[in-house]
Amino acid sequence: SDPTIMYQLGYTTYGIKNPYIPQTSDIKYVYNKLGNWIVSNPDGSTTSIIYPNDPSNPTKIADSSVPGYPVIAFIPGYTPEDQMGTPLVPVDPDDRTKGYIPPTPSDNGTDTMITYTADKQKGSVSYVDDTTGTTLKTDSISGTTGSKSSYSTSGSIADYKKQGYELVTDGYPADLTFDNDDTTDQNFTVHLKHRLTPVNPTDPQTPGTPINPDEPDGPKWPTSTNYDKTVNETISYVDQNGHVVAKQHTDSVNFTRTVVVDNVTGEVITSGAG
Repeated sequence: SDPTIMYQLGYTTYGIKNPYIPQTSDIKYVYNKLGNWIVSNPDGSTTSIIYPNDPSNPTKIADSSVPGYPVIAFIPGYTPEDQMGTPLVPVDPDDRTKGYIPPTPSDNGTDTMITYTADKQKGSVSYVDDTTGTTLKTDSISGTTGSKSSYSTSGSIADYKKQGYELVTDGYPADLTFDNDDTTDQNFTVHLKHRLTPVNPTDPQTPGTPINPDEPDGPKWPTSTNYDKTVNETISYVDQNGHVVAKQHTDSVNFTRTVVVDNVTGEVITSGAG
């Protein structure tokens, strides 16, 4: 009802507001456009997620604790970061697969950028001596999810060959790309064994010289007595009284054999008679 009371005094009409009747007026709410979280995915695509309104106050963004609040997806091997480079907080610190809590926007009408950053990955390359069963060395490798490894086994294998080894298997991929598994390292093994060289009088080596030319202080070739030896046999003819009854006879007997030399240790391994 109209709260104004009209009355006439003489020729003049007056209107008086009745203070006991509630005043009414129209209230106009203007909603500003909400911004979005703009997520840059590892594959180059983008995902847009609009800010959620607070159900009890439409001028604010909802609290992250309300049911149905948006979650930034978990992508194996990557961590989402806000536009300041700060990693987002997981919904469940013990289980990142449940996703991440989006950052609180500084302005409800301005978009907030979120970018996935590749996680660090690591692994190792072990060089194993199959002859002795020992590990010669282990190199560490590292990179990030999806990146190419710059590590190569060729240099180490070449060095071991100079020391008398030969390659059995190289288990390291030539074009290794780091995976997206943050819980398991990428470990590889290179298998080597001692090179063995047969030596005999028909295929001799120079005694005392390096077995491996690039290792002058390493093991040396054995002397020829290891595979070629002459034994002198003397036969004397005497009677029961010790008197010489015939001329002494001397024979020379030459013994040869093939030996196998361990190129790593210089150890001589007897193969048998020649």
